[in-house]
Amino acid sequence: MTESTQSKKQTVLITTTVIAVVVFMIFLDIYRCPLDYLFGIPCALCGATRAFICAFTGRFWEAFYYHPLWPVFIIAGVLFILYFFGIIKVKKTTGEAAIIVLITLLLACYIIRHIMHSPVVSVHFNDAFFYRIVKNIKLTFAAARRLMIA
Repeated sequence: MTESTQSKKQTVLITTTVIAVVVFMIFLDIYRCPLDYLFGIPCALCGATRAFICAFTGRFWEAFYYHPLWPVFIIAGVLFILYFFGIIKVKKTTGEAAIIVLITLLLACYIIRHIMHSPVVSVHFNDAFFYRIVKNIKLTFAAARRLMIA
């Protein structure tokens, strides 16, 4: 087995494992966007998981509500898999251009969703993990100060 083939097999194994863990967490309803959880700021992909679940259960309009680019992600994912396994060939410049277009679409969609005040991407600092930690530290120091004064 060549080094390239073994490297591809390792990549496929790692990717499959990560996807399986995320899918498992989704079905247990314990997955939350790490950026949203830690800082209270949703990422540009927030809502995509819910959109995929809606799409795969036939609720397509609801999927567009959660993330309007869900069909683009599916098409891009299928094309990437076909490219990864060598079924289709793509020039380097074409691939780079496609990535730039995808990132631009994603950022434009993210900005528009914020301008339109979509509840899917609403910012909520008070629920953030780091906010709660800082708040608890401040409360602890305030209580300690009151004890020292009393």
